[in-house]
Amino acid sequence: MKAWKVCWVLLAALLINTNTLAESALYKSIPLQGITILEADGNLHVEVIYSHEERAEVFLRKNAINSVIISKEPLSLETDEQEATFRLRVREQPALQNPKDEESALAIVKLYTSIISFIAASELQQLVVSNQTESTDKWLRIRLSGDSKAQVNGHFVRLTLDINETSDAQLMDSKTKKLVVRQRDQSRLNVADSQFNEIDMNGRHTSLFTANSITAEQLKVTMNQSARITFDQDSLVEIVDVEARNQSQIHLLAAQTRSTKVNVKNQAEVHLGNANHLHGSARHQSLVTYRDTDESQLNVKIRNNAKLKRQELSHE
Repeated sequence: MKAWKVCWVLLAALLINTNTLAESALYKSIPLQGITILEADGNLHVEVIYSHEERAEVFLRKNAINSVIISKEPLSLETDEQEATFRLRVREQPALQNPKDEESALAIVKLYTSIISFIAASELQQLVVSNQTESTDKWLRIRLSGDSKAQVNGHFVRLTLDINETSDAQLMDSKTKKLVVRQRDQSRLNVADSQFNEIDMNGRHTSLFTANSITAEQLKVTMNQSARITFDQDSLVEIVDVEARNQSQIHLLAAQTRSTKVNVKNQAEVHLGNANHLHGSARHQSLVTYRDTDESQLNVKIRNNAKLKRQELSHE
């Protein structure tokens, strides 16, 4: 049978007696060949583990009867040159949706994969993504919406995080060449103990981005409305290009930078640490502060009641 004809729906734990269903019992192991996209939502715990095998394991919690639907849907047809590709959908039965409880995910779904490149999570209790393989060619995009939670670690060539609404994500222990972040609404992202060649960050509304103990060769940040971004003093960034507008705030207290460009306007604030070659502009009641800089290379144009000032280091 041609691979593109394969389209199946698995109703997890269909009609299984709750008295015989053990806590976190293994229900089914499912092949994942050809899966490039994952969509997941509901009161579920989903783990994506990059490995050299393609399979899924579903663990059901007690009383999780008829609770999980897993479907495999074709994205492309099989040709002589290329195998068919598929989307995997993992979701909670709509009729059984319950308030989220950290201890009561209806199922734990573990996906072992080498080719999933896009993950979309909506109202998902927990998404965990890990890549500890020696492969250095992984490209991954993750989109979170609703009140989804995610934790990502591992190494990627390019990692894109698209975080919306009240979703919350953590990125830890990562070595990634390029990190692209798009944050909106009241979303939260924390990045810690990671290394990057390049970070491209865009935040809007009241989103919050925090970074702890990270290093990056290049950082480009665009913040709008009341979005906030904070880098701690243990982070190291070499080349910085920041744009802040409309009451947004950037706290880049990273160790000494080689070059810092700022474009700040409309009551936005940018607070810098040791910012060498500080240049750019500040307008319309905006504020730029720095702890130290080479005064001979300081070239920030001030207009329309904006302020540029040196901030003494607090010893509290």
